[in-house]
Amino acid sequence: MHLTLVREGDQGNIEVDLVRKKISSPTVSGKMLENHIGYLKITEFDEVTYDQYLNTFAELKGKGMKGMILDLRNNPGGNLDTVCQIARRILPKGIIVYTKDNRGKRVDYDSGG
Repeated sequence: MHLTLVREGDQGNIEVDLVRKKISSPTVSGKMLENHIGYLKITEFDEVTYDQYLNTFAELKGKGMKGMILDLRNNPGGNLDTVCQIARRILPKGIIVYTKDNRGKRVDYDSGG
């Protein structure tokens, strides 16, 4: 993207070229607590969160994790498909969540168990 910044007076214009780039930041962090309890914090659910969850989970499992705390405090939400992908790995079989459109059509998202 090319921008021309127009300045007042005789200072002349400034020409700037910008490159759009998707910035990916960590959304999952983890650490091992006492008694082999893994602690995973998910700050939001976006396109990279599921892979980050899998990697962090595998890392903690490799360190001997026997239980897990999943911290979702202050998580604003995000991509529903990502939420369901992670929930399917944790929750027993059943409905995770459902949505209803403005005509009342319901769509269930379930866990395979």
